Amino acid sequence: MRLNRSLLSLCDLYNDLKVEEMRRYREEHKSTSLTAFRVLALEARKHDEQLQDIHSQVVQNTGDRIHRSFRNFFEKRARFPKWKRSHRYNSLTFPQTGFKISLRRGLHLSGIGYVRIFVHRPLLGRVKHLTIKREADDEWYAIFVTERETPAKRLIAEIPANRIRGADVGLSKFITFDNGTSTNYPYFLRRSEDKIKRLQRRFSRKQKGSRRRRELGRRLARLHLHVGRQREDFQNKLVKQIFKENDGLILEKLNVAGMLRSHSLAKSISDSSWNSFARKAVFKANCSASTRSSSTPGAPLSSVTTAWLGCRRTWQKENTSAPDAASRFRETRTLLSSSKGLASLEARPRIGARHPQSKGLCPP
Repeated sequence: MRLNRSLLSLCDLYNDLKVEEMRRYREEHKSTSLTAFRVLALEARKHDEQLQDIHSQVVQNTGDRIHRSFRNFFEKRARFPKWKRSHRYNSLTFPQTGFKISLRRGLHLSGIGYVRIFVHRPLLGRVKHLTIKREADDEWYAIFVTERETPAKRLIAEIPANRIRGADVGLSKFITFDNGTSTNYPYFLRRSEDKIKRLQRRFSRKQKGSRRRRELGRRLARLHLHVGRQREDFQNKLVKQIFKENDGLILEKLNVAGMLRSHSLAKSISDSSWNSFARKAVFKANCSASTRSSSTPGAPLSSVTTAWLGCRRTWQKENTSAPDAASRFRETRTLLSSSKGLASLEARPRIGARHPQSKGLCPP
């Protein structure tokens, strides 16, 4: 398949650029700039027939990736870049041109041709760039980043008091609202844990590089992908239901990285994926014409612990929780604040403002 061959060629180019960066830093004690990486990628394209079949901007984007990897390492945001194996280099990006969509023939990619595509929702706004991604189950996705108009914010005073909700997230109850209602978490990882353990034991016993080990590795990747998709589906449906019934949502911003140091709760916390839920809530609010959500930064750990136990508790002002912030806002139209955190809320938007970049998935 042409897409697989293109990914293999780009993977080799990525490793070659890493070798060049390591050599230059070792001999000259200097790092390579983004422009230099792009020039090196285009020079390699001139001498490689397989890279010549790939769009020039896609080749340049490989230079962008290796530059970003080393920059994150030098700025202490990530570890040293690893060597890319063919099964771990799973995407290519068209930054500006090289693609077009036809309702009759599908998606045309430069150097590849027309690809049949199933568009599950219309593309809104101007398409900025396109990423083709291969998942563990060998399905391909076209990810479009678009720029479009977005609703503007409403004034907070315009939101009815009964349309504002505060919520705490937890483990025994995934989310508990200030009106006493709650939603249980299905524990997708725990339900599949036994099957994952069996496959992992079989995988570890196989000889490295063997055909059976590769097959078991693909089965494990597909199983983890299935668990992740279950979690995404649950959170998306919950966010939609919340904003269908409310115009404002107050959440607490948690120090999840610190909580993961507790080895007895780390797996359950990772499975709950609170940060992912908060990002979906904010994204849904930004895209909607009637909703907006925000977080309470620096919420105390004690309020989170109480949410784990499924209890309700009245917090003092210096220990502001999201439900208390919502209750105070409904009574006085002001928000609780303290040295440990500020309960913040932004109002429902109005049609007519400019949206930043948004993303859509179109599986081919």
